[in-house]
This record gives sequence, C-alpha cells and structure tokens, in this order.
Amino acid sequence: MLVYKFGGASLNGALAIKNVCQLISASSQNVWVIVSAIGKTTVKLEEIIAFAFNGQPYAEQLKALIEFHSDIIQELFVNNSQIDPLFQKKIKKLEDDLQAHKNTTFSCFYDQIIGYGEGLSALIVQYYLNSTEQRCHFIDAGDIIKTDSRFQEASVYWSETKLCIQKSLNETNSNVILTQGFVGKNADGLQTSLGKEGSDYTAAIIASCSTAESLTVWKDVPGILNADPKVYKSASLIPILSYREAAEMTYFGAKVIHPKTIRPLAQNNIPLYVKSFVDPTLPGTCIDQHERQEKTPTYIKNTNQCLLSFKIKDFQFVHEQTLHIILEKMSSLNIRVNGIQSSALSISIVIDEHMSKIKRLIQYLQEYFDIYANYGLQLLTIINYTARDLLQEQNLTIYLEQKTRSTYQVLYGE
Repeated sequence: MLVYKFGGASLNGALAIKNVCQLISASSQNVWVIVSAIGKTTVKLEEIIAFAFNGQPYAEQLKALIEFHSDIIQELFVNNSQIDPLFQKKIKKLEDDLQAHKNTTFSCFYDQIIGYGEGLSALIVQYYLNSTEQRCHFIDAGDIIKTDSRFQEASVYWSETKLCIQKSLNETNSNVILTQGFVGKNADGLQTSLGKEGSDYTAAIIASCSTAESLTVWKDVPGILNADPKVYKSASLIPILSYREAAEMTYFGAKVIHPKTIRPLAQNNIPLYVKSFVDPTLPGTCIDQHERQEKTPTYIKNTNQCLLSFKIKDFQFVHEQTLHIILEKMSSLNIRVNGIQSSALSISIVIDEHMSKIKRLIQYLQEYFDIYANYGLQLLTIINYTARDLLQEQNLTIYLEQKTRSTYQVLYGE
C-alpha cells in the first residue's frame, strides 16, 4: 500500500482537485490518501475562531468561507444532489460548534473548530473520486488517531492508534482510503489537533502503523531544495536525503515537511518521497536510511525571531539548575528553542516571536534573572556549510553566532 498526502496548495480550486484525483486514480496500487484543508481555509478558520471565542461578529467571514467551498462544488459536479445535503449538514454543525464550547479554554475551542477545513476538503475529494467511478472509502481521522488532551499540540497514543488503523485496513476492501489530516480525538471524544501543518504528521502516522511501502508528500515544488527559492534564486534540488539530514532540516525550520514526520518513518524504514503535483514526472526527492557521500550546503532562514538574554542577579555562575529553570518554563508554555548560548553569568536563547508566550515567560522568570529582549531578528542556519558561506555583510548587527562541525548559525538584525 502507498500513502499519499496532499496539502492545501494542491487542492486550491476545482481544477486542482481534479488533478489530485487523477494522480490518485493513476496509481496501480492501493492508496491511503490524506488531505489538508483547501487553500487558505485554515487561516480563514483561525480568524473566525478568534472572533467567535472573543464574542465578536464573524458572519461575514463565515459566509465567505462557505461560498468558497460551495463554488468549488458547483464547478466540480454537474449534479450535486448527493454531496450538497452532506455539505449543508457539515456547515450546520460548524455553525453550532461555533456557538458551543465557549466555556472551555481557547485551545480546546480552537481544536473543536479547526478540523472543519480538512473535513470539507475530504468530503469534496471523496465525492469527486466516486463521481469518476473510482471507489473511495472515507475513514474519519478521529476514529483512528488517538491522542492525549494537549489541545493544539496533541501527542499520539501509538499503541491504540496502530490497532485502530490496522482494524480499519482489515475491514476495508476499497483500493482508495481517504482521511483528513491534522486532527485526532482524545479519550473524551473531543477533537484534538497535531500542531501547525500537522497533515504531514498524520500521513507518517498512518504509513508507519500500516507498514506502507512508501509515503509521498505532493507539493508545488519539484522536491526538497537546498534553500527557499523565494530568497535564494540559485536554490537547487536535493535528490536524495537521509532521515537524519531531513530531521535536521525540519528542526532548524525548513518548511517542506512537518518536523515530526521523519521519526515514525525512520523507525519503520519507510521511504518518504517529496514530489511535484504540478509535474508528477519529475523525480522529486527521496528520503530514506542512506547517507549521502557529497553533502550540499542547505540554507534555512527564519524571520521574526526573538533573542532573550537571562542574566543571573546574584553573580552565581551558570549551572545545570539555571538552565533547568528556564527550559522547564519554556516547555510548559510550548516554546521551542531555535538556538542557545551561555556564558559565565548569562544564558541567551533564540525563539520564535510569539509575544503572548514571551510576555508570560518573562513574567515568571524575572524573579530569577535580569531579562533583556531583542525582537524582529533573523536566524540563518546553514547545514553542511563551507568557509565561503559564513556571513560577511558589514551593514548587519550580529547578536549571536556559533559553529559546530556541520552547522553554522547566525542571528542578526538589519
């Protein structure tokens, strides 16, 4: 069995959905398909969620979202009498859920709503495939992806999830199975989400638990490039990557695949292909256990970075407990470390610029440290760097710079 994952860009409109369905139907093997929300639906839903939770009007935004999907259905189906009642039912449930759950935390409320994007996408893809006489069986991700209750960043219960996935496979005789990405359910039956861009992770979970032959992530790029082509015009394709190299790239912020995707695939030795839905004949990139002999420098630039410097008040030297205090609080706030450097009396940490989280972190830790913050910075990471890759520009203010055997990082401002 093969696993295919299609992101929002690959489904953005009626013609794009037709192209996706052609790719699915062209497979000579059984395929488990994972779909994201169409286009920018998740961003639009996030806006609606924020308005609804804060008691602000959102009718205009919701109407636009409904019309966007309705227009796609009208364009795809000559006769929409089968799909339309189901579409309307799902919209009614969305409207009801936006009125409910408001006595919960924002994270819980967010997770009860955000998966509607993937749900609408799966509904449209399933019915279009069936209209082309391609048998397609839908399995709700909540029935197979079992998680804890850490809303917006749920952890998977692997044993239970594997049993559910294998049971679903045994009970399904369709050669195409369709599942929405990004979401699961906790023990109370509440929807959870797997983190931003989590549909890649869903696909890796299903591939590993079903021991699939491979996972293919279909993108609007020819494969994994050694830099963002919007920033570096000379960016080139990396045809082969090891699991370790790919994991490093995702950790340092490469946006091609979700950071959690690699581990379950590597543990089960399942290759991951990143291919172009624009031109499926291109070879793309293969990620597997083989280490490359020749390693191309890879450039990863993260914007909107914050440098927090924690200076010890009583002139004690930095020690393990000092670091523990900082990292434990960051973990509780779900703040990820992008870079770290210490001296005798201070620790500097680079993080994404999430202002609400930073404010809470500072409020808690200012009892222990004098804290200094710099905002609006850029973090450049170069994996497999050479001497000529080191930043030489004179008009930049460098706040932090460090090198290991294979990785160079520099944090700077204009």
